[in-house]
Amino acid sequence: MKSNFGTRWEGQTRWLALSDGSLAPASAPLDAVYQLEFPRDDPDVGTWRGWGVVSPGDGPRVVPLSEATVIERQRDQGSTTFQFDGVGGRCSLRCDGGVWAAEVNFFHGERRSGLVVYLKSGAEGEGAGAEAGVSAASLMSMSFRKAQLSADGNLTFVDGREPTRASPHTFADAASANEAHTFANEEWRPEAAAAGRCMRLEEMRTDDYAIRVADAAAPDMSPWRQRCRDPVLHCILPDGVRCCLPTEWPLPDSACLAFGCDFRPIGGPFRSLSMQYSGGKLMRWCCEDWV
Repeated sequence: MKSNFGTRWEGQTRWLALSDGSLAPASAPLDAVYQLEFPRDDPDVGTWRGWGVVSPGDGPRVVPLSEATVIERQRDQGSTTFQFDGVGGRCSLRCDGGVWAAEVNFFHGERRSGLVVYLKSGAEGEGAGAEAGVSAASLMSMSFRKAQLSADGNLTFVDGREPTRASPHTFADAASANEAHTFANEEWRPEAAAAGRCMRLEEMRTDDYAIRVADAAAPDMSPWRQRCRDPVLHCILPDGVRCCLPTEWPLPDSACLAFGCDFRPIGGPFRSLSMQYSGGKLMRWCCEDWV
């Protein structure tokens, strides 16, 4: 978490909604700033501090960080966290309830790009997006850049909502800004986008939260492009973010949900993260890097 998130982030978020098979903005872009502070003299305990994260003028919101607050608190609320080098977030522990939710963040260089997604069923979804195969889907697109966190090696920290970057990041910086909020019919999986090879394939299981090299030959640990089968929703978001979601609802008890971010235009990999459920229970995450 410190390696992925431990800095100040300045950028924008925007809510999107699925309706009649199309994804469209449901809110104006929201300027947001937050930072994860890990003091040099006590690096195992930190603070999440944010401004404008939920609504304009919101903040500061403060959340204590430690192994107990980050992991155990999430489990009590029916979700859990995950961290790979360059990918981090949280997701629901089960996929057989009325609501499934996840936050997925991808990191490369000064960039943090990602999304929050909610899939809802029945009355909770009010029928929106039924033609696409799910009762309702809401997504938050997130587009952030690193900014100064501390001038003295994490003894004291920058304070306040005012951006410290010379040019605060906005969605307008995204090359696909005008096409950011539509479903894509074209194939976007990494091997179709360009001839490449997988440079990293790791997994982490919920029984031990240990990162290990995944066996690509195992039927249940083959690359996620082979496991996330049609029918699925393919969605393109700013900063090269993609998602691949099942259209069945309730989600099948062996559901695979997949997310990716194409960092190749800025010299990085196509990085993907998939979540594998069995019997309605979250079993593992799989992280891949393609070049």
